[in-house]
Amino acid sequence: GGRELDRGLTAMECLKDIIEFVNGLCEVFIDSGI
Repeated sequence: GGRELDRGLTAMECLKDIIEFVNGLCEVFIDSGI
């Protein structure tokens, strides 16, 4: 799991790229664990 990396992208850092990638083809839900 996450123990192998010193740092990874947060859900919020990835959100814009994911939304652009799906280009309206599906809904995007996010659960940041907060």
